Amino acid sequence: MNPILLAACIIPPMLLSINHPGEYTICPGTYSTHISIQSDNVTLNCLGTRMIGDGAFETGVWSQGIQICNGARTFENITIQGCRIENSVIGISGTEVEDEGMHSALPSRGKLVLKNNVFKTNYSVFTCSLSPGSVILERNKGGPAIILGNGTVNSQKDALHVYMYDITGYNNPQCRY
Repeated sequence: MNPILLAACIIPPMLLSINHPGEYTICPGTYSTHISIQSDNVTLNCLGTRMIGDGAFETGVWSQGIQICNGARTFENITIQGCRIENSVIGISGTEVEDEGMHSALPSRGKLVLKNNVFKTNYSVFTCSLSPGSVILERNKGGPAIILGNGTVNSQKDALHVYMYDITGYNNPQCRY
C-alpha cells in the first residue's frame, strides 16, 4: 500500500518503506505502523506521532517500530526525530532479524542521529557503532539502548541507559563490516 500524502506530510500505511534519500515528515496522529528505512541520507520527522506496534515476539521475530535495514548493506546519515514508539520489542533497530531470533546489527559508518524520541518498548535502540561518534542520542526517553561494536556513542541530555558491547576480536556476526 502506498502512503497518503497530505500537503507536506505522510499518513503511513501499515508498512511504510523509505527507499530514497530525502526528508520525510509523518502527519501527527496515532498509527499502527512499521517504518522501514532502506536508503542512506534520510531524515524522518514524526512530529510527535504515536506508532503502536503489535508487541509480537513470535517465531523469533521481534516487532520493531522503525527498522534501518537492507540485507548486508550499511547505512549512513540517518536522522530520526520526534517519534513516540510504543508496544514494540525494539523501538529503532539497525538490524536484520533472522528466523531464529538472531540479530545482525548493521553498522552505522556515517551518523545515526536520534533526537527527541519517546520509547515505550523493551529496548529503545539496537544497532552497531563502528566509528567514533557514529551514533548520536539527544533528548530521547524510554528503555535501554543496546549498541554493539567498538565505536562510541555521543549522548547529549539523553535519558536512555546505553549498554555498549565491544565485540572486537570475536568471530561474531553481530556487526557486519
